[in-house]
Amino acid sequence: MKNKILALFASLSMSGFVFGDIQIGENVTIKGFLDASYSNVNSDAAATDSSDVSLDEVEIDFLFNSDSVSARVDIDTNSQALDSGNGNSATDGMDIEQAHFTYTTDGGLSVTVGRFGSALGFEGQDPSGLYTYSRAYSANNGRFNIGNIDNTEHRSDGIRFGYSADAYSLTVSADQDVNQDLRTADSRLNYEIALAYTGVENLNLGLGYRNDRSGTTAGDDHNVINVHAAYTAGKALVAAEYTVLDSETTGTADQDALMLLIDYDFSDKLGAAVRYSQEDTSATADQTKWTIAPNYQITDSLGTIVEFSNTNPDGANNNSTEFAVELTYTF
Repeated sequence: MKNKILALFASLSMSGFVFGDIQIGENVTIKGFLDASYSNVNSDAAATDSSDVSLDEVEIDFLFNSDSVSARVDIDTNSQALDSGNGNSATDGMDIEQAHFTYTTDGGLSVTVGRFGSALGFEGQDPSGLYTYSRAYSANNGRFNIGNIDNTEHRSDGIRFGYSADAYSLTVSADQDVNQDLRTADSRLNYEIALAYTGVENLNLGLGYRNDRSGTTAGDDHNVINVHAAYTAGKALVAAEYTVLDSETTGTADQDALMLLIDYDFSDKLGAAVRYSQEDTSATADQTKWTIAPNYQITDSLGTIVEFSNTNPDGANNNSTEFAVELTYTF
């Protein structure tokens, strides 16, 4: 099953799940994963049932380290992972998910330049860092998945300043959407600040704010506040998340989403996660989702998740159920 602490740090840092690294020379490491699944969705809505066998995502990460400078390049088949809500629908060909270099001082200060993702949110971008097959939020193309605020995946080029101490780390970044021009009114800089606190044993706390201007017209900024926490007690992990999305578009009300998750390890190989999530779909309606996801570690590098989910949006004849089996191979 997926290691709880590693998965949590993966979600905080937007990096992949670190299970085993392949050392290439003194300063280069390679790691990655392959993710495939079968899913079947039955819905009360007409003509919306689906069944799919998919190679969801393939990722190869290159990590470089030389003195006080490190670099990372993640090559990915699925550059639109967050758009689907469930994370499937990998595309042919490869893309650069993130690529950046970081200079770190002895005092814990760091500067990162390049392409990177948001540091906010409990659920990471990669499926190898999740406790379930699906994501907690799926309405409106998963807009409450951090980095998907405007229905597009968050892959930005910019600069990030960080400070790391024994009990906490702080990052502040300014970025723009890939292939955008800052001179246009609808493509201005985004700003983000994220704090991670680990000063209490077995507790990980994340808090952050993002002002997302990409893809919006002037005056239509999206302000996002996210707080999430995870506590490990013996074989159980309990996690909670709350997100507020405030759009400055005239006539658009604030919307919020929440998630509660419990993951329990019955043995070194067998575990199960139970998740409840709720998200606003409009100013007057919301959607709830229940998920049960047993997981089994087949080998040290191969794991599987079997998921049952029920999604219940407001309104008649909109309920849907999903059954999925996911296999993830990490290296």
